[in-house]
Amino acid sequence: MHHLERDLIPAPKVLRLPGGEYDWDQLVEEEVIDPTLEPEVYGLLVRAGKIQLVASGNRGLHLARQTLRQIQLCTGKTCPALMIEDQPDFGVRGYMLDISRCKVPKMEQLFRLVDLLSLFKYNQLQLYTEHTFAYEGHEKVWRKASPMSPDDISELRDYCAERFIELVPNQNAFGHMERWLKHPEYESIAECPDGFMHPISGWRSTGSVLYPGNESIDFINGLLEQLLPCFHSDWIHLGCDEPWELGQGKSFDRVEQFGRHEVYREHVCRLADLAAKHGKRMLFWSDELRDDPARITEFPESAIPVAWGYEADHPFDPECEAFATAGRDFLVAPGDSSWNSFSGRLDTCGPNLEKAARAAKDHGAMGLLLTSWGDMGHQQVWPTRLAGLVGFSSITWNQGEIQPGMIEHALNRFIFIDESGAMGKFWVDFGRMDSHIGFQLKPENSSFPYDALYAPVSRLRQALRKQSADLFFPAFSWLDSCEKELARAKLGSADRTWLLTESQLAVEMTRVGLLKAEAALKNEDHLTAFKNWDSILQTFQAAWRHRNREGGLAESLERLRSTVNNNHLSK
Repeated sequence: MHHLERDLIPAPKVLRLPGGEYDWDQLVEEEVIDPTLEPEVYGLLVRAGKIQLVASGNRGLHLARQTLRQIQLCTGKTCPALMIEDQPDFGVRGYMLDISRCKVPKMEQLFRLVDLLSLFKYNQLQLYTEHTFAYEGHEKVWRKASPMSPDDISELRDYCAERFIELVPNQNAFGHMERWLKHPEYESIAECPDGFMHPISGWRSTGSVLYPGNESIDFINGLLEQLLPCFHSDWIHLGCDEPWELGQGKSFDRVEQFGRHEVYREHVCRLADLAAKHGKRMLFWSDELRDDPARITEFPESAIPVAWGYEADHPFDPECEAFATAGRDFLVAPGDSSWNSFSGRLDTCGPNLEKAARAAKDHGAMGLLLTSWGDMGHQQVWPTRLAGLVGFSSITWNQGEIQPGMIEHALNRFIFIDESGAMGKFWVDFGRMDSHIGFQLKPENSSFPYDALYAPVSRLRQALRKQSADLFFPAFSWLDSCEKELARAKLGSADRTWLLTESQLAVEMTRVGLLKAEAALKNEDHLTAFKNWDSILQTFQAAWRHRNREGGLAESLERLRSTVNNNHLSK
């Protein structure tokens, strides 16, 4: 029996099933062009031996075919008679993948991602870049990173275009430039070339923020002259988030005289002018405006703010309301909550997506951008981010709440091809691991097992000293039940062997973090948690190399290896 009203992701605006079935091989496809329709509005009609796809042009026909493809995956030999009328709630439905925290995907993996984005009706892709584009003349910065080449980007751009996905360039141009500024050749454009005090992680020996001056603008212009010819988009995302040490170094006197905001604003405005010179509109992260988002009026209209926030209760409304009141174009960016975690954090991701979409709809945003970061070495496996990818698809096309069972079912039906239903259930249940722990080392943006793996044992013992000895019993029980679910999976996807390997790897890494924490809680030898660590790290390397380029692996792996030594010293 078909349940298309539940199965299709995102759900169509209008779906009618009048009754009746037709053999797929007897249905004749017909395109109907209606120039009065908007580009992403489409209709789909199955009746009397005919499939009619109705749209104003190729973009709408493509969306109709993605729905038809999903219907084929949801049905057997016959297709039900149906009528669909559909259109998105948001004009921009984008996905941003971090490729600057060690992990740069292979081209075939990027093509696989684009195919999924197409199936779920995304229309934009950004690859977040700090140092992982092969800029000529800057080989020292990217030599060990296995960067994207101009030919790679051009090939990906064309692959995206065939699926009506816009590939938007994304190059940070203010903060998060430590991969550049650690080299002596770039000290002259660093705000703090000799290091600075980071407000979260403490002293850092090299800077992360460009000094906002002419030389930095010329430097960014040189990068854009190489980067932008690879793209056809009218947009460029230039970041500008978290300029931690601005005012601590070379710009100290300017900040003292004019204020930090004014120095920041001036640099962003110059970047917007630079983008305009190249015929682009600039996107920038708007976190520097959170205290007073009404100051967006001080920035040129060519600069599009992107309001981001990644916790379940992030207050999107104040920024969105201020941008809307000012009559400004803006985007809203929630996160998939996959980073700093081996399991993902679905109890954070779901509410975060829903709240972002609600604020975007209420205040008239252009659309939303789902962020998938790779903080601290990008150690989450590929399937960790899939639940968020599916959920975001639903709320950006047909804004509302993510219905129970929706993500699980879509994962099984469209990605894992698991008729047993086990793999989707595993990733949904496993993604709620933290809710079965009841304790956090950090207040946000990470999972407890991940944090416990890296925390010095002395810190763990101090943090857990007042907790019950059976604190982690529910977590181990939940992990065991998830693993049993994983054992039931019967995948039909082409990469099923690796999906199972990656999923088991995520379970094992989570278990090590929990075992270490339990040992600290009970004042036992924490090194017993690492008895299978070498085998886990071998699997980690194999899984990395299957989907990703070699660059960055050594750095990410060294961080994992250092946990044992660091913990030993802190015993």
